[in-house]
Amino acid sequence: MSLGSGRFVALFAALRQPADLASEAGRAHARNRAIAFTALASAFARGVSILTALVSVPLTLHYLGNERYGMWMTLSAFSALLSFADFGIGNSVLTALARRAGSGDEQGLRVHISSAYGAMSAISLAMLALLALAYPLVDWAALFNARSDLAREEAGPAAIVFLAILALSTPIGLITRVQLGLQQGFRGNVWQGVSSVVTLVVLVAATRLEASLPWLVLALAGTPLLVSMINTIDYFWRVRPGLRPMVRLFDGRAMRSLSVDGGMFLVLQVCAALMFQINTLIIAQLLGAEAVATYAVPERMFAIVGMVLAFVLNPLWPAYGDAVARGDISWVRRTLKISLILGMGGAALMSLFLVLAGPTLLRLWVGSAIEVPFALILGFAVWKVIEAFGNGSAMFLNGINAIGIQLAFAVINVIASVALKIWLVGIYGLPGVMYATCLAYGVIAIPPIVWVVRRSMAKIEARCGTAGGESVSGH
Repeated sequence: MSLGSGRFVALFAALRQPADLASEAGRAHARNRAIAFTALASAFARGVSILTALVSVPLTLHYLGNERYGMWMTLSAFSALLSFADFGIGNSVLTALARRAGSGDEQGLRVHISSAYGAMSAISLAMLALLALAYPLVDWAALFNARSDLAREEAGPAAIVFLAILALSTPIGLITRVQLGLQQGFRGNVWQGVSSVVTLVVLVAATRLEASLPWLVLALAGTPLLVSMINTIDYFWRVRPGLRPMVRLFDGRAMRSLSVDGGMFLVLQVCAALMFQINTLIIAQLLGAEAVATYAVPERMFAIVGMVLAFVLNPLWPAYGDAVARGDISWVRRTLKISLILGMGGAALMSLFLVLAGPTLLRLWVGSAIEVPFALILGFAVWKVIEAFGNGSAMFLNGINAIGIQLAFAVINVIASVALKIWLVGIYGLPGVMYATCLAYGVIAIPPIVWVVRRSMAKIEARCGTAGGESVSGH
């Protein structure tokens, strides 16, 4: 065995060793182990998802044909709404569970989990009722602009199947946020990887059986829902039966708390979406549809940077909440510093590679059909480094529930960035949209973030020094 492989085996063995939660060093070990496992499982799940997509896209395209495949893509676009359908409660649950797990509040965990499922179930029922009322009133064939008889016939049933699954996914998908909040996100990621593989198998079977579009939608969207249900049953009946949701544990105050925090998370999510989704609209209006394609290609290329960093940064969110609740402030300070340095350094290295190799990679990828300005590539590179700092800081602030202050600066940043984008695109053309993004965030968001992080750390240290590890809130 080589020296490098020996070190890897030793590291893996160390990660598997049970930690001594009675000591700060032991808790740090357990926390770091959970972060490592979650990051690796996330990379596995995303890798499997990408590989299955490479197979499923041509398979469904050739089977359905252009028109019906376009209908499926239109329906799939609605899946982006799932991140908003829970009204931010999923993120609120993540933060609440991390803090209560760190403080050893087992009853609080049970109440918040049960209350979260109660609130999400109510949202799901409301969505299903609204869908039932709207279904007969909507001309689904016209909505999809379906022209062939087969496409017009399948439009309504395919839509109702997909949207019903979307509504059901609101409470059932909560399990991944629960697992992440309890620093067991690796379980959810492994199940997501399994879901991708099973979905591909079901898709192949559906095409072999010459299933109609509604049945294909049921196979593609319903399989992940079924796997999520199995994950839920496995977790609450085998792994953590003591946390199983129960109606008698529904608590009005917990629901209100989750809803208030969830509302702030929802606005943050909307601001983040507007920050970037509005780019294509501005470009289309000022420069034309062709410029949108020129922007979208390097955007996809640089998306890999954010995806890689998310594997490592996202598990830090519940880890910070746990550490603050336990009073392990030295771990918080050390981890925050390391995450910012490594995050920005990693983003800089990956972005530098894409700046140097980007023109060649783009030619190999899309040929000569699109000419991407080098200034636009450079703008994406700078932004990814800035984004790494913002995301690393956000994980800390989310973990300590400092949401209100983030919300205020997010709203201001979105308004300023939109105005800057319109102005700078008019002056510099397509690269102006990235100049504006970097300038708005760098000037408006970063200085307040630095101030809030330092102030929060000082507040945590003061409270933990006098109150034995009492957590802070950013409300």
